[in-house]
Amino acid sequence: MHDGLSQDLVGIAFRLSAFGLKLGKDSPGHIDELKQLERMLRESADQTRNLARDVYPVELDSGSLPIALDRLASNTQETYGISCIAQVGKRAREFAPQIAIQLFRIAQEAVHNATKHAHAKQMRIRLARRGASLALTVSDDGVGFGDAEHAKPKGIGLQIMHHRAAMIGGKLRFGNGADRGAVVECVVPDKGS
Repeated sequence: MHDGLSQDLVGIAFRLSAFGLKLGKDSPGHIDELKQLERMLRESADQTRNLARDVYPVELDSGSLPIALDRLASNTQETYGISCIAQVGKRAREFAPQIAIQLFRIAQEAVHNATKHAHAKQMRIRLARRGASLALTVSDDGVGFGDAEHAKPKGIGLQIMHHRAAMIGGKLRFGNGADRGAVVECVVPDKGS
């Protein structure tokens, strides 16, 4: 998507700029409008690039889940104006790409749910070692899950997160934080330890 659509948009912006130079001589009154269209095309190309990166972060090809989580946090903060930080424990190691992508998708869905439903002002994405396991935790300060202990996952997003966790031998838990907000946690056995 990045190579196709984004480059097409940039190409159109360049052609529009060249057309503006020709038109400027004959019709200088339309130059401002052309410059505005060119700026809009370049912004669309940037948005397409960011969207493609969010769909499948290139960092995951090399197994770099910490970098992808950091980018998810910064994109969330930039897009939604919510304070979102990613923290990776020093002992958390790199994952195989097939595990990293599932953990990333779980984090992405949890963040999406928090921005859409929780009315959160702060979010935290954590990746840390816990004994012989690795834990991915996404927490927020929003409205929480209600009576999460007795609720079964009703939303398709939670069901998909459960499925993704099972695919990599992990367990997904969700509930309310000690003070407020929701907590989604996926714990995966660390086969390398």
